[in-house]
Amino acid sequence: MSLVALGLAALGATAPLSAQASGSVNASVSVYARVYETLTINGTQAMEFGEFYPSVLETGTDYDERAATVTAPSSGAAPAYFTVTGHGGAEVQFNVSWADPVLTTPSDPSSTLDLASVEAQLRTDLLGSGTDVGALQSIASSGDGFTRTLSGSEGSSSTHTLYVGGRIDPADGQANGLYEGSVTVHVNYTGS
Repeated sequence: MSLVALGLAALGATAPLSAQASGSVNASVSVYARVYETLTINGTQAMEFGEFYPSVLETGTDYDERAATVTAPSSGAAPAYFTVTGHGGAEVQFNVSWADPVLTTPSDPSSTLDLASVEAQLRTDLLGSGTDVGALQSIASSGDGFTRTLSGSEGSSSTHTLYVGGRIDPADGQANGLYEGSVTVHVNYTGS
């Protein structure tokens, strides 16, 4: 075999190895992230129980229980409501809390009037025009919570009304005066 033949054989053997070493391949994937609309809540209407007059027909000072419920408020009473806006189709956790005792007279903090039988309901709109989003939720103690899924399609903004109601039952001999307090609602996305 001649030197030229050996040289050609050597070149033929190294050419494919050289091509493999300089080649490269690439692959790509898409990257996604969904950012939910900021969840907002606004206290829109106070919980009202109206005025109480002691009975003058009996020996004791009697008062009727007064309800500011979502389903059937007493005359002169109205539940509180909050406007909640978030991402359509998202699950939201609601927590309802209040001070204990709830209602006090500013001029005499030792005079109290307890808020009892607190309840909440999320609705698609105001009472009389919207539908409920889940059953009426009983709030047994301050800080209790429940979850609801906001109506609407994913990617859309969804606004609801959260109603919070309760009952009070003034005791015999209840001190006169204006009683006031506050109910606070915390909202968070659950991540589900």
